[in-house]
Amino acid sequence: MNLTLLQDAAAADEPLSVGEAQQYLRLRPGDDEITLSALITATRLLAEEANGRQCSKKQWRLALDRWPNTQNVFTYPYSSQYTDPVLFQFQVGPSFIELLDPLISVDAVRYKTSDGTVITAVEDTDYVVDLDKHPGVICPPYGKTWPSPSQGLWPSSAVQIDFTCGFTPENVPVSIKQGMLLLVSQMYEQRVPFDDIRSVAEIPFGVTALFNVGKIWRF
Repeated sequence: MNLTLLQDAAAADEPLSVGEAQQYLRLRPGDDEITLSALITATRLLAEEANGRQCSKKQWRLALDRWPNTQNVFTYPYSSQYTDPVLFQFQVGPSFIELLDPLISVDAVRYKTSDGTVITAVEDTDYVVDLDKHPGVICPPYGKTWPSPSQGLWPSSAVQIDFTCGFTPENVPVSIKQGMLLLVSQMYEQRVPFDDIRSVAEIPFGVTALFNVGKIWRF
């Protein structure tokens, strides 16, 4: 089964403000705001990739060629005009579709039949949302299965799921924010995300350790 994940909109708010970064770096208000804004976004993307959770609130669209009916694990990229591509791994089983963490809401579930008719599924009738799982999932209600149109499904991206996920700035774990501040400081002062005097060029362990606190593990 082919899957595509598309970020519908840019992050609503970054976990760190430019003012917080300026204060941490002991800069004056107004100093290097454009540079710091770019560094904050870059470090947030690194934190999300390392931690497995979305550190800012965003809207997404997940497209599947069909409803799941086998237990498989797929790795696939999302495309976005706002960020560089990153690979995420999702588990799709016979009774659930796993989304990103932390899941806030499932905004729409639609599927297209072979004749091009788009049908909007109804929450709690055609599917249920489980926000208690991490990551959150959608699945058919008790005693039901995913819709199986007699006329078949559209051949590509027949199922589309719009959802919102991510931490708001005040809810971002302190470990992630501290790791971001450390990395922003490193990238701002050294102009690279590692010490240039080291023989191995890698992000400092202190940063990766902070990013890994509360990590969503996938097997």
